[in-house]
Amino acid sequence: MADVVVVGGGTAGCAVAAHLCAVTDARVTLFEAGDQFAHHPVNLFTSMSRPGVLDTSLVVSAIDHGERYGYLQAQVLGGGSAVNGLIVLPGAIDDFNEWCERDGLSEWSWDHVAPWFDIIATPTSLVEETSHSSVAQLLSDAWSKARPVPLALVSASRQSADSDAFRHAQATGRLSLRLQTAVSRIRFTGSRATGVDLVDGSVVEASCVVVCAGALRTPILLRQSGVDISGLGENLQDHPNIMFTGKRRVPFVEQVPISRYVAFKSDGDASAPDVAHVLGYEQIDAEGKLAGIGVSLMDVYSRGAIVESSTGAWTADFRCLSDARDRKVFVDIVRQVATEVVEQDLEATFHATDARHLSDVLTFLVTKSDEKVSSWLDHNVRTLSHAAGTCAMGVVCDGKGRVADIDDLWVADASLMPRIVRANTNETVAMMATRVSQFVAETLEG
Repeated sequence: MADVVVVGGGTAGCAVAAHLCAVTDARVTLFEAGDQFAHHPVNLFTSMSRPGVLDTSLVVSAIDHGERYGYLQAQVLGGGSAVNGLIVLPGAIDDFNEWCERDGLSEWSWDHVAPWFDIIATPTSLVEETSHSSVAQLLSDAWSKARPVPLALVSASRQSADSDAFRHAQATGRLSLRLQTAVSRIRFTGSRATGVDLVDGSVVEASCVVVCAGALRTPILLRQSGVDISGLGENLQDHPNIMFTGKRRVPFVEQVPISRYVAFKSDGDASAPDVAHVLGYEQIDAEGKLAGIGVSLMDVYSRGAIVESSTGAWTADFRCLSDARDRKVFVDIVRQVATEVVEQDLEATFHATDARHLSDVLTFLVTKSDEKVSSWLDHNVRTLSHAAGTCAMGVVCDGKGRVADIDDLWVADASLMPRIVRANTNETVAMMATRVSQFVAETLEG
């Protein structure tokens, strides 16, 4: 019997296991449906192309009545931190101050979370990409405020959640790691969580269960386990994204495909790109032949949900841009970006034919009406795989991550966010998971 079972070995699950083993004598068993690798490539496309590291089986739609596609989710020890673009941004200060205004969430203000960001701080490096043919140079030519983006790199090595702190936890001898092992449901005795059932039919008992399966899989697992709480699976959010792509004039052969970004802020003192950001992608394919400019809305009001069909299949409807505020701002931002980029020497970066096509698209976005740009967005918007909010604190869980009306059952992943942070989510997920594991530790100690 374990003291704590952790379901999911992504960024959150690794953080929970590492912190519990560091501050308690608890015996922790972590279940991860994917495999473990000795190290993870720096290049996200190389990392994602490894067999078995991605789960695209959950079908989603980015907008109402839009095309359905397989959502990219990591299925590997280390989760998103093992395959993502390495970007380390903690979110805007106001994100957390807005959270704490909700009932029961007073301990999530910036003053409360800032020390935890310091505790989990991922070491970062800045990569300067300055070649004439780079997308980074194109962004710098278009915007004087373009900056190198902090990346989770040390000595050219990816800093993933399954690295140093997690290895220290394994060294204690109190962490049992079960790879390629899926959990089918949570077990209950009355209103208390007492363990998990595995897909292979076996049972693992525990004093406490912490679910870290991600904002899409966590609510599904809770539903399949019989948990019926108002709001579960609702409040689904992600950052809408548009990608302008083309064939590179010179193939990309380096390791870091994202090195520079442009932050759109509500004011110059904002602590994060709290309106939108633009990323330069030197590579968007496994071969390094294609490049792109990604435009993402970071301040999101639209809400979707996880939905179960009559056949029992689960889908995620993000309903991006369904809130008029999001649609208006994104139309304005995309037009601003198009206005700046269309004036650049696109043929310095892109193959001539693709540069001309891209110029035509950008010109369309600059010159056409809001209605036409809005329609274009509907045909091209996707998300950044930053799903959040489906087990929100203050609704499904309390301010310490405990599932409402159930003892010894916790959630510690991005699904806890009442409102998605206005930044890439990985660093905030690591912080939240570590804080929740501290609450679990205090409960274990009585």
